[in-house]
Amino acid sequence: MRVVFAGTPEFAVPVLRAVAGAGHAVPLVLSQPDRPKGRGRVLEATPVKAAALALGLAVEQPERIGDAAEAIRGAAPDVIVTAAYGQKVPGRVLRLARHGGLNVHASLLPRHRGAAPVAYAILAGDVESGVTIFRMVNEMDAGPVLVRAAFPVRAGETTPELEGRIAEAAGPALLEALRRLEAGTAFEEQDHARATVAPKLTRADGVLDFARPAAELERRVRAMTPWPGTWAVLERPGAAPMRVAVLAAAAAAGEFPGAPGDIVELRKGAVRVRCGTGALDLLRVQPESRKPVTADEFANGFRLREAAGARFAPDDPGRGL
Repeated sequence: MRVVFAGTPEFAVPVLRAVAGAGHAVPLVLSQPDRPKGRGRVLEATPVKAAALALGLAVEQPERIGDAAEAIRGAAPDVIVTAAYGQKVPGRVLRLARHGGLNVHASLLPRHRGAAPVAYAILAGDVESGVTIFRMVNEMDAGPVLVRAAFPVRAGETTPELEGRIAEAAGPALLEALRRLEAGTAFEEQDHARATVAPKLTRADGVLDFARPAAELERRVRAMTPWPGTWAVLERPGAAPMRVAVLAAAAAAGEFPGAPGDIVELRKGAVRVRCGTGALDLLRVQPESRKPVTADEFANGFRLREAAGARFAPDDPGRGL
């Protein structure tokens, strides 16, 4: 089949390579415009653009996908495939392809429709995840499904780790979807009553509130890796409050003294913080304006053993830290 492929981040690269490697014609690849990155603000090619050029494929980077309508028309696609492209594809563009458009979505739809399905799967404690290939319609992630591929979520998995496994599964899933599309296989309507949403993450999603259950906070730390990250504010008698990013943590079950946010124990390799239910062991942290450190280095560097009454509180934008 002739496939116009639209994608931008690393997640989409294995999918593009699978399509090209299977012998499908890819006359055009679309990707978001290159953006400045790093301290030097140097323009950097998107992962999909870099992969497409390495494969010898033509690349367009319009600000809006509609601006590439003539290029898409000239490519005469059988189907337009999107994988984490970053824009909604309007109907007038989808109609340029004989079979319309297929989207590669990193969840088992109708669960987790939206921009951050992997993070929300981890945050919700899902035991299963995977990829869905569906027909694009006007409503977000609501089109009929052609292929689903599911597998278990591993214990302790972070968003990049789960996303990487979904990306590898997405290539074979898309190839099966293209086979079924060409064979005229019927699509399956989603059960819209079971739909959940996974909106774009914001900085506020990274705030740790120790009044919540420890198991929930442990999932939040894994889900919000690497962005927006998770953090709370360390309060110590006689010292200014300080934001501390939590890079790795583990939930501990049981009853613990004190109030949520209190540091109840300094263990080997962990700073244990009381939660609404259970406790959260902070394993690796990054104090504000400092390098990441282990829990032991953190406890020693900030003399937490001598800091009676030290505790963590949720971040408050009004603090002005």
